[in-house]
Amino acid sequence: MIWQELFFRQLGQEGTWAPRCILAAAIWLAYTADRLFDTLSLDLGKPRTERHLFIRDHWKPIVSIWAIVFTGSITTAFKSLTTDQFIGGLWIVLLVNTYFLTLRFSKKIPMLGKLKEILTGTLFTLGVSYFSLLDGSPA
Repeated sequence: MIWQELFFRQLGQEGTWAPRCILAAAIWLAYTADRLFDTLSLDLGKPRTERHLFIRDHWKPIVSIWAIVFTGSITTAFKSLTTDQFIGGLWIVLLVNTYFLTLRFSKKIPMLGKLKEILTGTLFTLGVSYFSLLDGSPA
């Protein structure tokens, strides 16, 4: 969120509440989905962190909250963004999901695991700079 604000300010843009809320929700949704998938896919022989145990023990309410936040963020994006911004955001979602799938297969293809930092940095930059670089404030 701070990076997005820095992009807005450096480019002399105000931005609105919508890009901030959409980014915050997207970050939380991605993080939570990743934790849920980690918990579901962890081998019983692997060590589990407190975070994994919490997700495992409370997965039903977490999935319910995730669905509510997802629905709210899609609704906010659809109502608040221009068509071009909305479609661009969908492309970012596609890239992030491709990234998650890439990480899932990285154990089978060692080179993919080595690209994790590059992919993470690229998607992070794309996500936080999207609204400030492409128009700044939704119509």
